[in-house]
Amino acid sequence: MKKKVVIIGVIAVIASLLIYAFEIEPNWIETTHTKIKISDTTDENFSCNLLVISDFHVASEEHEKFLEKVVNEINKISKTERIDAVIIDGDIIDYKTEEIKFLAPLKNIEHKNVYAVLGNHDYSYGWSHKEIADEVEKYMKDSGVDVMRNENRVICGGKIRMVGIDELWSGQYNLSKSYDVKEEKQNKQKILPNVLISHNPDIIYVLKDEHPDLIISGHTHGGQVKIPFLGPVTMPSNVGKICPEGLCNVSGYEIYITRGIGGNPRVRFLSRPEISVIELNFI
Repeated sequence: MKKKVVIIGVIAVIASLLIYAFEIEPNWIETTHTKIKISDTTDENFSCNLLVISDFHVASEEHEKFLEKVVNEINKISKTERIDAVIIDGDIIDYKTEEIKFLAPLKNIEHKNVYAVLGNHDYSYGWSHKEIADEVEKYMKDSGVDVMRNENRVICGGKIRMVGIDELWSGQYNLSKSYDVKEEKQNKQKILPNVLISHNPDIIYVLKDEHPDLIISGHTHGGQVKIPFLGPVTMPSNVGKICPEGLCNVSGYEIYITRGIGGNPRVRFLSRPEISVIELNFI
């Protein structure tokens, strides 16, 4: 009798964990706030607020409904807090062209300054289908999103240069092109503090002369499924093995990794979907 009770108890615990991991946590969005100081001395009172989301992996109508929930949350945050820019940090679709239509909720983001970079999944299987990445880019641009593929933008009242690198694993990234700031070099203007947006945090290992003040990445899903005391079940990033989420210093680089909002399959355990609000302050 005792053995039967124990078995029933174990089954009940396992069932509860599965329901939590597949149904509750993947839909339980957390908005986090992180203050980060970057090196500059021009304006001690200046701050720049970035809202970062990543890793949609949309692949179905279910994902589209969740993305709509995320967009509603972004709009609420933008109304209650000062947000200078919204950044979408890659893995927007999961693999296929037909998944792009599920990105429709992005058209409802009310903030005027929305930027994006692409991730490995946006290049489809083998991370090698540029034609699919181009279609993702076109849809995003038609939705009012400024997609950066080895480009940079000046944001936050001209105080910050944001550098958007194309996906590392696709082989399409180009650091020299991304950091091309001819006007500053020609006019001998002060080089602005720069924030590098890269879906994959392993971009750190290919940086040469470039030394961003901050790197913002996704890709790791924060581990997505973590075993207590052991950590993530799997981790597709060498940097992620050191820093699966949050703000870290890796190899001398300051990097912030957001947990992202999705995943396919949509399962999460001890790694809730995250909307990251980052406040940059000058030292």
